[in-house]
Amino acid sequence: MSDAGDNGGRWWESEGDAGVAQARDLLTMLHSLHGQRRLYDDLYTGLYEAQPPFWLIQMRAGAPIVQAASIMNSYTKARANIIRRCVDTAAAMLAKNPAEIRCQTDGASWKLQKRARQQTKFVNGILEECGFHPIQQRCFVDACLTRSGGLPKFWIDKRNMRIRCDRIHPGSFLWNDYESPPLRNGGLRYLESRSVLMDRYPEKADEIRHAPPGTNPQLTHIYRRMFGNELLADQVEVSEMWHLTEDDEKPGRHILAIPNVTIEDEEWEFDFIPVPRLMWAEADRGNCNS
Repeated sequence: MSDAGDNGGRWWESEGDAGVAQARDLLTMLHSLHGQRRLYDDLYTGLYEAQPPFWLIQMRAGAPIVQAASIMNSYTKARANIIRRCVDTAAAMLAKNPAEIRCQTDGASWKLQKRARQQTKFVNGILEECGFHPIQQRCFVDACLTRSGGLPKFWIDKRNMRIRCDRIHPGSFLWNDYESPPLRNGGLRYLESRSVLMDRYPEKADEIRHAPPGTNPQLTHIYRRMFGNELLADQVEVSEMWHLTEDDEKPGRHILAIPNVTIEDEEWEFDFIPVPRLMWAEADRGNCNS
């Protein structure tokens, strides 16, 4: 057993499985601390989808925002959902065109200019191949509705030697608000299909097969016991965390683990977390500007 407070939360200084266990404990703690943020995210997303969270009406049945939510839940919700109309209009205007990266030269020779054009085609071809463009617009909507922002995640498919891109649910990204920007420690806590993990990491397939199932943390334990959904969910809880370092001689660290199994534990030589965050506007409070 370990404690997230070991080494003052500096999980990257503990070697082997001890450091991985501390990182998982830290993500569990941050997940609890982000509870209020997820309530706000659920509220805004629910209003966008015309399905406000169930607790809203129970808490303040007479509040103006609840009355608006009630209207959206009625038969006229398609006409009354101004929030969705505004967000979708902004997404159609600002995110309709695929993102493009251009490599340009400044007063270089014709040969270097030609190479820059070739690099531009190569980089944008990689974005197209990894599936970034379809994810781009959905991430823009996430950025309008949540504090975490839109989160595409780039990862290396070592088995097929390809770069892939996934859309990460905003509630999965966790950080410590007490750390000053720029953000140098961040992580993900999410559910992944067991079969997908076994396909991505065949050398760990047997351990993944016997890992305990993970379930939606929003479901209560009573609900799980009554309906047995926990036993039917063929998913595993994944914890992934990065630590960036400013020391050129000492790299950072990246871990990816499921309960009782370390899938990846490697040095991280880059100065960024491969989960870029798209936000509508920078936050005035907390470490959310990285």
